Amino acid sequence: MVIAYRNDEDVLQARLGSLLEARGAEVASVSPELRNVYARRVARVVAGGVASLGGVTLLVGGVLRQAMGNDGWINMHPQSHEGVLTAVLGGSVLAGALAWAPARLFARAAFDRALVRPPSISGNVRVDLVRVERANPRRLAVALIDKLEAASAALPLVAMALLAPLCLHLFVWFFLTRSPASQGVEEFDRWISMSSALVGIAHLVCALLAVVFARKLREKSTEELLSRPAREGWKALGFTTLAGALPGGVLLLIPPILVGLTGLVFIPLSFRAVSCSIARERGIVDAVIE
Repeated sequence: MVIAYRNDEDVLQARLGSLLEARGAEVASVSPELRNVYARRVARVVAGGVASLGGVTLLVGGVLRQAMGNDGWINMHPQSHEGVLTAVLGGSVLAGALAWAPARLFARAAFDRALVRPPSISGNVRVDLVRVERANPRRLAVALIDKLEAASAALPLVAMALLAPLCLHLFVWFFLTRSPASQGVEEFDRWISMSSALVGIAHLVCALLAVVFARKLREKSTEELLSRPAREGWKALGFTTLAGALPGGVLLLIPPILVGLTGLVFIPLSFRAVSCSIARERGIVDAVIE
């Protein structure tokens, strides 16, 4: 019995050694396409997260300014905060855009490090054999990609929900009213604060629906995402428009109508774009691991 046990240990140890020796070749065989998919998802998470943080700051700042009044906002001189909210809006979009490329670059390096890093060895051959088999580079690559699916879908949509409406309003404001730059910025700051107070709930509802959509992605097949990519977007548009009536319904339904028209421009399209991106990335992963 002792001899049989030792022979078994020798066989397992030999198996472990061969797996460790073959790991370098397995890492090299991992398709660069998997690295690219991982990098794109990380970039969406980082860029969307940065922009979303700016969007939350904008919403909170707008509500505070509206609540405290234009002349008493954070007890500053009335002229000292002109354009702050507009600057936060533009800065949030710019920061998210600038974060994209570095995030993708660092993600590619992090992906390679994760695959090259050898699994920890405990000294127990049976435990170590299981660890090495589970740490198969291709399996690890797919796990890293899958882990980011929900966040890479949610955060860009949250950023769009918080920032896109006011970006559209800003475009219309300056190109249709043709106000002087200084006066236009001051007036648009007031618009942001009023919008945050009246329809801020609609922004939050749209962001929440984006998170719900992302969390349920695993329940949706790739074919379903491709066949009706904007389906969840149209639902989000409907609920967001209804949310615009709180408290906007007391103002002759102007806020919910404005919310609906603004959301029509970007909500279905943004959900469609994210759905197609996730479906396309799933297709790449499936094709590589087959």
